[in-house]
Amino acid sequence: MLTFADRLKKVRNGRNTKEFAAFVGIAAGTLSRYENGISSPSLRRAAQISEKTGVSLEWLLHGKGQEEATENANDGLTTEGKENLVNVRYLEMLLETKEERLELYEKLVLALERENKLLLNENANLLAQIEELRDQLSLSAVGKRENPQGNTA
Repeated sequence: MLTFADRLKKVRNGRNTKEFAAFVGIAAGTLSRYENGISSPSLRRAAQISEKTGVSLEWLLHGKGQEEATENANDGLTTEGKENLVNVRYLEMLLETKEERLELYEKLVLALERENKLLLNENANLLAQIEELRDQLSLSAVGKRENPQGNTA
């Protein structure tokens, strides 16, 4: 299923970031954050994008319903009902984004745990090598004390 960021990229229709941002009335940096999933638009901002691009707000926010806005898509609902529907879809979209981020963070934690184990093993090996070198150095020093001239009698 497409994410909000994917759907937003889709409605761009090949326009560059700056051009599309100007068309829908937002800053290019804001558009970039939306498209990269870094932030989510307010309901008002999403409605503005929906209106300018001609896609339904419900589709843009949640991927539900028809992509194209229709005059009678929500007929039968009161204005309050329509607002509630949009709010529910918006909250679902935010939850979807948070769940995706949580999944990403969980994968990151697992990767860091694996890397940490490798580093701990490497650290143990290095400590063993240091201890071995100390022992060799200690034996060499003892040998020099016993035979300071280096005589091999």
